[in-house]
Amino acid sequence: LSKDRPVEARPLTAPELLDTATVLYKHGRLQEALEKAREAITQDPNYWPAYRVQADILQEGGAPAQSIPLYNKILAHNPNDDELYMNRGYAFGRLNQFDSAVADYTKALSLNPNSLTAISARAGAYLRLQNIDGAQKDYEQLIAFDAEQGNYGLGHVAASRGNWQEALDYYDKTIIVSPNFAPAYMMKGQIL
Repeated sequence: LSKDRPVEARPLTAPELLDTATVLYKHGRLQEALEKAREAITQDPNYWPAYRVQADILQEGGAPAQSIPLYNKILAHNPNDDELYMNRGYAFGRLNQFDSAVADYTKALSLNPNSLTAISARAGAYLRLQNIDGAQKDYEQLIAFDAEQGNYGLGHVAASRGNWQEALDYYDKTIIVSPNFAPAYMMKGQIL
């Protein structure tokens, strides 16, 4: 290379832009990450991973309504991705659209029946919908794999029904399993 001739940088490819976006996203630099994801899409409109990162950033960054059309577009291309349904379900939940969230969590579970995250998320959405029986079924299923969240959720179910002693018993079970789980202590205090 000649010292007199400047080196020209080549433009980044869509995957390289997305890698940059992902690093920025992991470091909490959401706006910059969003810009890089959008650049990747501009460079390659069929580069689906960039749409996903963009949707996730919007969903988690306080713009869930903007993320849903992107998730819809990605799901039309890839309808068997349980994580996409979970993320769109979270977006619906953030918008208090719990019926839609339950539908997405249920679809995620149909694709990945062992997803504890989907079971827990759906149970929480059921509670928000006052579908106490649905929440109870999910928390009972969850308890075998995650005693902390299962017992804690069943405490909420019992409290929703006005069964205060049963709720206290479940919160106590939560504390036995996870002595540092502060929300269980707070719920006990509210009931007492």
